Amino acid sequence: MLTTSQYFPDWSSVWQTSPFLIRLFLLLLLLPCVYTGYFALSALAQLRFLRATPKDESLQKSLARLDRRSTNLRQVIAGTLYLFGFVIFVQLQIAFSTPESNRALGLIVLDNFREDFRIAAFVFLVFLAPHSVQWFVSNRVRKVEFPA
Repeated sequence: MLTTSQYFPDWSSVWQTSPFLIRLFLLLLLLPCVYTGYFALSALAQLRFLRATPKDESLQKSLARLDRRSTNLRQVIAGTLYLFGFVIFVQLQIAFSTPESNRALGLIVLDNFREDFRIAAFVFLVFLAPHSVQWFVSNRVRKVEFPA
């Protein structure tokens, strides 16, 4: 019988079962996540301050700077996603490396794939968070920049 823990594992098991390359990537993934949080907090605080200021050229410059930072953050998230694609496909190639055992080769490879897919599901879920935050902040900047 299938269990939900098969598809939604304890996330600490992702770290424990991950090979070195994936662990290194997971540590690297913390950088855009932390920067996204910092950017979101500082941008929302700055937007709150900018709403109280009169509409002049300095407001437009500040909003343009926030929009550029948001675009750069989007590029960092996309670049990290591309790096993850490279790492996971390198890892998938390693799934065919199996030790000598009495189990059928196909079952060992499928178990290796299952672990890689669990890790990929976790990483894509993590990517959803900074992407959503960046999208929300970018939307708020554009609402102040171009009010309806």
